[in-house]
Amino acid sequence: MNMKINIELLKKKDAKSFYRTFSKIKTFKVNNQINFYEEKEIIEWSADTKYNLLCVVKENNKFIGFCFCKIFSYHWAFVDSFYIDPAYRRKRIGTQLQEFLINRLKERSIKYISRIIKVTNKSSQGFLKDKNYKISGQYIWYDKFID
Repeated sequence: MNMKINIELLKKKDAKSFYRTFSKIKTFKVNNQINFYEEKEIIEWSADTKYNLLCVVKENNKFIGFCFCKIFSYHWAFVDSFYIDPAYRRKRIGTQLQEFLINRLKERSIKYISRIIKVTNKSSQGFLKDKNYKISGQYIWYDKFID
């Protein structure tokens, strides 16, 4: 089977399909109250590409990966999520997605990018080291729901 990979920014018209594809995957469970981004967020982010880059990877029009990057200032961006379906890993698709994102950030003169990953995620740690990311301090992420 010939693999036809396409990487692009998520189009608003595809936001619901994107949400249906990824909201079912347990990997994204943040805590007991959040399983994935909310559908409304996905729609907002796909419409506002000034501050949000929701890059998607498709094989023959089927979503197989994505990364979400938030632009916080004129020179800094933060990658909140980066995912490739396990069946497609080790095929350089993550590298292509990373390059796509970096090119979009360069177009905007972004100077640095930050990422947080779980300490147990050794695979992502290796990937980031291979892409010349450096560990920068140690952080603990806290959540609080506002009543």
